[in-house]
Amino acid sequence: EELSESTWLDIAHASATVVFRGSGPNFCLGGSSQTGQLESKAMSAGLTAFAALCRQLEHSPVPTICICHGATRGGGMLFPCASTIVLAHRDATFGFPEIRRGVLPGV
Repeated sequence: EELSESTWLDIAHASATVVFRGSGPNFCLGGSSQTGQLESKAMSAGLTAFAALCRQLEHSPVPTICICHGATRGGGMLFPCASTIVLAHRDATFGFPEIRRGVLPGV
């Protein structure tokens, strides 16, 4: 939600590069399919926003850099998968845990 299309365009046009960096012990853990049902309105809205962010990253007018540390899982994998450059700290781990539950990754 924080990166609306107009915000993304403002950032991209004002910058030579966009850098994604997580705060806290992990880069990004994505959403939790255990806390919400896939059929819920909130989950549907979240998936729509996620798809819009995917399109924005794919068509970014500037290079994107993803700096990963700790865990990057599920929907959080969008950022390293779609970035121009990925820098990973030695403690970084990556994965799609939803596959174990029979759910295809959204990335």
